[in-house]
Amino acid sequence: MVDASSGYLKDGNKNRLRDCDNGIAVGVLELKNSRTSIGDGIRQNRSNQRPEFNQWFFSTVQFIFAGNDSEGLQYGTIETEEKFFLKWKEDETDDSRFKLDKYLLKICAKERFIELLHDFVLFDGGVKKLPRVHQYFGIKAAQAFIHRRRSSHEPRP
Repeated sequence: MVDASSGYLKDGNKNRLRDCDNGIAVGVLELKNSRTSIGDGIRQNRSNQRPEFNQWFFSTVQFIFAGNDSEGLQYGTIETEEKFFLKWKEDETDDSRFKLDKYLLKICAKERFIELLHDFVLFDGGVKKLPRVHQYFGIKAAQAFIHRRRSSHEPRP
């Protein structure tokens, strides 16, 4: 039950604050303290998708993120089971930032995020799926190869 004046959702004896009031949500981010497991954030996002809470809110969501500074970032989409959440890992040797900050800046960079939404969200048998990091970079490498070949007009082998 939603209290329209406060934006709180009733969860038995608990209240849950609705975090978004404007716009179309394409991503949801659940941040946790570095001493709290990312799994807690994933489970919280999953429970928020139940009909009695915010199920309607998730109708436009493509990416669900959960993260903390010690474990980094994991992502999935609506109704993704916890065991299928993926880890985004890139530039592993770069220790200039916390893992969470580093990976959020990379995956949510405006051009990359729009590209992920447009070109990499797919449906397989009615199930929404997102790319693993190696699939994303493999496709990007293949696209670059094709572009180089076309621009140099190299004959096919």
